[in-house]
Amino acid sequence: MAFTRVPGRDLANLLPVPKTEAVAEQIIAKVRTVRARLPVPFLLENITYLFEWPDSDMSDAEFINLICRETGAGLLLDVENLYLNSRNLGFDPRAFRYALPEGLVQEIHVAGGVTVRKNFLERPFFADTHSHLVPDGVLDLLDHVLARQTPTTIVLERDDRLDAVDEILDDIERIRARIASRHAENVRGYASVGSTG
Repeated sequence: MAFTRVPGRDLANLLPVPKTEAVAEQIIAKVRTVRARLPVPFLLENITYLFEWPDSDMSDAEFINLICRETGAGLLLDVENLYLNSRNLGFDPRAFRYALPEGLVQEIHVAGGVTVRKNFLERPFFADTHSHLVPDGVLDLLDHVLARQTPTTIVLERDDRLDAVDEILDDIERIRARIASRHAENVRGYASVGSTG
């Protein structure tokens, strides 16, 4: 959910929308139009962003939940985007995860970015480049999301340094290990429900 243009100008970037009820209503109308014409599952994705609009009066989760509830759309949760936003803007990504109703997340994307350090920056900036190893913090957040959500698909995004095959294969193995661990934990939890021993 982003915008890329204003009248007469292409901004060449994904920019956040103000998180207000009025903007949510505009998005809801557009999603309903698309869903009426294309009878297929429809997912909305969270983006990375560098700033909040001053008139935003809803959290990311409240905004997404409202739109998805009113349209029946699901969520493609980009875990790295959530992780980077939390690092760059200073919020707890787990609070976002807890605010999403179970079953809303139907697909997950994970990726690795870079840390930008420049003299003019007050602190390091974390950039979504899809070019490096998935950080442990992203995998930890994936664990937390999988505790409440059961997506049908998890995608490793990689757009650059595609020749780093060992790195990519390592990411796949680390993601699979997290999924297997979460699955084993869920199976143990189900086995103990109603147990007499």
